[in-house]
Parts: sequence; structure tokens; C-alpha cells
Amino acid sequence: MTAADLGPYLLACVLLTVAPGPDNVLVVSLGLARGRRPAVLAAWGMVSGVLVHTTAAALGISAVLAASPLAFRAVQFGGAAYLVYLAWRMLRERGRGPDARADRAPIGGWALYRRGFLMNVLNPKVALFFLAFLPQFVRRDGATPVWLQMITLGLLFMAQAFVIFTMFGLFAGVLGDTIARRPWIQRLFDWLAAGVFFALAIGLAAGR
Repeated sequence: MTAADLGPYLLACVLLTVAPGPDNVLVVSLGLARGRRPAVLAAWGMVSGVLVHTTAAALGISAVLAASPLAFRAVQFGGAAYLVYLAWRMLRERGRGPDARADRAPIGGWALYRRGFLMNVLNPKVALFFLAFLPQFVRRDGATPVWLQMITLGLLFMAQAFVIFTMFGLFAGVLGDTIARRPWIQRLFDWLAAGVFFALAIGLAAGR
């Protein structure tokens, strides 16, 4: 990729990352309901999942997924089931006392990261997105192999998404810290965040 190609690619990546979508909604919801640390760690997990989808697209695995309705539906329902599980955990871990955030049990950093990672990896639509998006910026007449170009493009996408999602998580976490001083609002956002997970699960299972 030349410098002239890099600018349009990064611009497209940024626009796609900041556009309203399931990942953005999840990061913001977690920030409001849980605070900065859970939102940022989950966001980093989501961003790490991009490497899996990029590798799958480079190796042709995503093409197999697209060509096999049965495999696609299996991953689709698996992702939906995991989102329902996360919604249940969100409600189970919510605070019940006067200080809703302090009352809930802490969640380990690895568990938060893993949740974000699995949410991204178990979404077959993301795999198909990278299969369709990355080849548009590949130079087939270049000296660099196509698969290596796609991996490189995926790493660049990860880098900018890492920065933007971290900013989303921090901003939502600051708002969440303010909301935490009002327990009834905090509990409302707990239910709202769980509702987001349920809605995404239904949408994923329905193929939307």
C-alpha cells in the first residue's frame, strides 16, 4: 500500500469505527453501567477479535462461512446465545444496595477482555464484513502477497479502533461515574445495558 492509498483506507476505517453500531453501543453501555475499566477492557477484547476475522479473511475461512448457510447459522446462534448469557450476567452482577456500583462483585480484567473478544469473534457478520472490505484495498499487482497485505490492513484497522474504542469507553465511564452517585439511575442503566445485549442477541439470531 502506497502513502496515497493509506489515507483513504484509514479514513474509511475511522468512519466505519465511529459510525453507530453494535460494538459502539456495547462499549458505551458498559461504560455507563460499569465504569471506565470494564468498558475499556471489553473494548480491547473486541478490537483483538479483529485479528481473528482478518486472518480468517486472508486464509479464505470467511469465504467458506459465507458459502455454507449451516456454518453461518451455527456461528450466528452461538453468538446470540453468548449475548443472552452476557445479559443474564449483567443483571446478576448488578448492585442492589444504596451504592449500586460499590455493592456489586468486582469482575477480573481477563474476564472483561474475554467477553469483548468472544462477542466480536462470535459475530459472523463481522467476518463477512472484513472479507468484503479488506480486498478493496489490496494491490494484486504488488510484490507483497495478498494474504500479507490483508493481515497488514487488519492490523491498521485494529490500531485505529483501539484508540477510538478506548476513547468511547473512557468517555462513557466518566458519565457512568457521575450516574453512579444516583443509585436509581445506575440501576436503570444496568437494566438498559442488559436490554441492549438481549436486543443484539435477537437481531443476530434473526439475521439482521
